[in-house]
Amino acid sequence: MKLCSCSMTYQNSKLSDKPNEDYFICDDERHIYILVDGVSRDKIEGRYPNPSPARDVSEIFAHTVYEYLRLHAGHTSVMEAVGIGNCEIAKYNEKIKWENDFLPGTVGIVAIIEDRVLYYCYIGDCYGLKISQAGEKYFFTECQTNLIARYGKKFTAYEIRNKICNHKEHPYSYGVLNGDVNAMDFVVSGRIEIDNDEKIILCSDGFDDLVKNYSGTDLYKMSLEEMERKTENKDDKTVIVIE
Repeated sequence: MKLCSCSMTYQNSKLSDKPNEDYFICDDERHIYILVDGVSRDKIEGRYPNPSPARDVSEIFAHTVYEYLRLHAGHTSVMEAVGIGNCEIAKYNEKIKWENDFLPGTVGIVAIIEDRVLYYCYIGDCYGLKISQAGEKYFFTECQTNLIARYGKKFTAYEIRNKICNHKEHPYSYGVLNGDVNAMDFVVSGRIEIDNDEKIILCSDGFDDLVKNYSGTDLYKMSLEEMERKTENKDDKTVIVIE
């Protein structure tokens, strides 16, 4: 199956000194696609950390996973690759020895396509969807942060980061790849069949309003530039379209 992808990333418009913490890798020859979104950091003395450790761990994870999948061809390696990527984040965080409780982390989607089947793993609040030429839209990911976004005001930042994040037993829990082995409890894997006339869209949550509010017919026809113009989210925005 011959694949062709197009991709683009846009820096946020929230803060002038906040770098783009999204990162992606596309390999149409090997059918490997990785998209990650670094978790935003706290300001330090009124300024956003730049270079950002969230950007660092996003790059570390993406390249670790890619190199593993490149050398260990096959969809059965995807979950293992994610685990190894999380271990590399742990090494980074241990080396830096963060003095606060908020370890740098990232979320995202890893996908590999074999014989008209897309195999994927995801964690967090990025989006993966399949769109047919007829306009049918199917999400194969679920946003893991919906509950904490709704009820998060009940908790302190410390509680969210240390008692809820990566704690499966909490009713509002969600996952972040920050080197914690418990993050792997939140990695969801699956597979979907794809046809020649279908498109796969992978995107960070900066495009959430777009993929939720526009029809499959509209999304199928949109260029990357149109996608950016039509979204109002001010966060970093990254998208991969595979066809």
